[in-house]
Amino acid sequence: MSWQLVHSPRRLYRFRESCNVYAVVRGDGAVLIDSGSGLAVSSLEEIGVRRVAHALHTHHHRDQAQAALELARGGTAIWAPETERELFENVDELWRGWDLYNNYRGAQHRDALLESVPLAGVLQDYATWTWPEHPEVAFRVLPAPGHTMGSICLIWDDLAFTGDLIYAPGKVWSVAAFQYDYVQLPGAQLAVRSLDALKKAGAGTLLPSHGEPMTGADLAIEKTQANLHRLIRERGIEYASELEELDRPFEQVLPHLLRNRKSVSSNWVLLGPGGHALFIDYGYPHWMYMTQYGGPRWGKRPLLHGLEQLAREYGVTHVDAVVVTHHHDDHVAAIPALRRVCGTQVWALENMVDVLERPQAYKTQCLWYDSIPVDRVLHRGETIGWHGIPLYFDEEPGHTRYGSLTAFTIDDTRCLAIGDQFPNNFVYANHFELGDYVAVAERWRHLKPDLILPGHGAAVPGPAYVGRLQQNGTALDEIHRALLPLDQWNLGAGGRTVELIPYQSEVSTHGEFEVRVFVKNPLPCHAHGQIRLTVPWDWKVDPPWHDVEIPAGGEITVAYRLCVGGGTGTRLRYGVEVTLNEIPLGVVEEGIAHVVPASSAGFCPVTLPSATPSSETSIPAPCASAKAEPFQTDGI
Repeated sequence: MSWQLVHSPRRLYRFRESCNVYAVVRGDGAVLIDSGSGLAVSSLEEIGVRRVAHALHTHHHRDQAQAALELARGGTAIWAPETERELFENVDELWRGWDLYNNYRGAQHRDALLESVPLAGVLQDYATWTWPEHPEVAFRVLPAPGHTMGSICLIWDDLAFTGDLIYAPGKVWSVAAFQYDYVQLPGAQLAVRSLDALKKAGAGTLLPSHGEPMTGADLAIEKTQANLHRLIRERGIEYASELEELDRPFEQVLPHLLRNRKSVSSNWVLLGPGGHALFIDYGYPHWMYMTQYGGPRWGKRPLLHGLEQLAREYGVTHVDAVVVTHHHDDHVAAIPALRRVCGTQVWALENMVDVLERPQAYKTQCLWYDSIPVDRVLHRGETIGWHGIPLYFDEEPGHTRYGSLTAFTIDDTRCLAIGDQFPNNFVYANHFELGDYVAVAERWRHLKPDLILPGHGAAVPGPAYVGRLQQNGTALDEIHRALLPLDQWNLGAGGRTVELIPYQSEVSTHGEFEVRVFVKNPLPCHAHGQIRLTVPWDWKVDPPWHDVEIPAGGEITVAYRLCVGGGTGTRLRYGVEVTLNEIPLGVVEEGIAHVVPASSAGFCPVTLPSATPSSETSIPAPCASAKAEPFQTDGI
């Protein structure tokens, strides 16, 4: 085996081993596309290469990246797909977490690396990676889920490094890799979609991780899609029909109001003049992009969706902003890509700003993994204008403490976007409390909606829906009051004595961090209490404890500064121990600390700059300067 010249003008070489390792050579340096087993690296002197400056990986499997750790030890900057970062950096934790017995996941995660690899940065979807010393070497990062959920293709002008998306015309490297779950084949469906995107990228030559380079890219892609379609149809005709509908996900509800009927949560779109649009929520394009609720990040891929249909059929050129109904991942996961690629602003009610921007600080459900910066903070009872349409906002606790409603009139129809505030959709871990649904139903009643726009499903008539929420909320309160000893021990429906913020903290060895502890008094009388943190033996806490006085049914807040010891580790636990009126409640809440070596403290992976938006997707700041008339309510 030896290096073969693939493209002479670009000095691009290929070495066939556990995978095809590609090298772009400049002087005595090189950039590798995938690193293989190490045989290619040990043979680089054949082509005059003395140092590997960077190694870019299309996905995390060992046949692609076994040599990455040794390269990193030698000074090479290692890059991995953003979605698969933890499959490179946190391998020990991942292997400890695999289900070895009652396993229903078919994803080939046991082909993962055996040792962790430090990354110089991540290859972000839709961004462009450029070799700093040789800017003519620049790769566009094309999301390409299929072989793995986190796979990417790298596009260099007319060349496409395709990973294991395609092996040869009509063929793929692995069919088994498509079965992420137990019996489903979402990977095959995703591969069809990724091949569509690859075709639109316009590459003339495909350079796969396994197999021979392919010219005539379009024909190779079409043959592969045809065979994948055969597999999908055999699995079930409904899976084939899902693919056919994904290019046209929007349905028209009103002349200027659309709904994405294929996305996991309903993405509502208000159409304004001059190609402007406003989104309400923007999550996963379809269930296949998340495969299952919960689970690790590498099992989720929130890509941009619906934009082509909006441009083609409705003339949308500017997505000014996205309004967030609540923080759950199925409603927000694709917002970071929309904000980064299209310049879309994020608008959110004040009650959810912190949980969007600091998800690690909260112990609640369905958090997205990354910070989502909020560009415009909205306030309770506020009305703002968007292209002559007044938008009214208010809090909406019930399904989650961090929920909001948006009311507006469009096409002479009073609409109310409610997120997931459905009857009986209460979730205790999302801080559901008694009285939430009744209070929200009263707000809805004053707003007099003609149409309810739910977070899942089609629009429904407003008046009857308001009545159902009122009835359900009243019943819930009555049932909980009958079941719980609220006259003796009142922690409401959620049952929490303590909340700790931030819930997760990252700190270096011997470093410090601060937490706030919110403590409720569940007793029907005034309570004298003591609040103490229980920590590992070599940590220090200042102050050692707090003595507090809390009125009946009241709440207080105390703060602590913690100094960690010399050990390191992820998910180290410490506790909050509470005593009220000499009654020991024990450790009623925990906090999580990720302690890293001092040299790694504050490490921020190099994030690629966003690709310059094209004229079709460049989004200016929203025009919100026009004075808005208040949204008319019935006495609210």
